[in-house]
Amino acid sequence: QAQAAYYGRPGASAFMVVAGKLARKPTSGDVKTYFSQGTAAGDPVLVTLGSGPFGGTLKCGVSTDSGVSLTECASLDDAAAVLVIGANTTPTQLATMTRQIIGQIETKG
Repeated sequence: QAQAAYYGRPGASAFMVVAGKLARKPTSGDVKTYFSQGTAAGDPVLVTLGSGPFGGTLKCGVSTDSGVSLTECASLDDAAAVLVIGANTTPTQLATMTRQIIGQIETKG
């Protein structure tokens, strides 16, 4: 069951969260597919920034869309797939926020 939400205030950081609980533990092929990157010029180049609070992999990168810089963090562990996209934030800042979000959604369901 996937869930999505948008958070933000004018002039402050804004971000979108998409999360889904996994029906089964991902295989190595699932992990490779989840983190595969597009080939368009504006697609972010994702780099590994450690793991989420429950393990797995956390990757983040920056892209530009219509002159707006967007940061994307994607996480995959044994329980959930999470994607967080933020404006006005760095990969390190969004990685910290993503870990906090994962901790909440995987703990509270």
